[in-house]
Amino acid sequence: MLSRSLALVRKDLRLYRADLAPILIMVVLPLGFITFMVPVNRALLEVRGYPGATGAEQALPDMMVMFALFLLGIVGDQFYRE
Repeated sequence: MLSRSLALVRKDLRLYRADLAPILIMVVLPLGFITFMVPVNRALLEVRGYPGATGAEQALPDMMVMFALFLLGIVGDQFYRE
């Protein structure tokens, strides 16, 4: 059973080496968006009456949900590539 799983992992790694876009989308873009969204959310929360807010309270969950939905598309694409 483990050898089958390892074979699938090796095949997926070969596919990811051929196309790095999914990895870039799931790693680099969230980090870039968070750097811009944290100050915006901090200002928004301070205006709404939360003076000690850092902005990460909203930026991180927002990015997690958005990129989890992007992951669904990437997983669907992997089925078609297979």
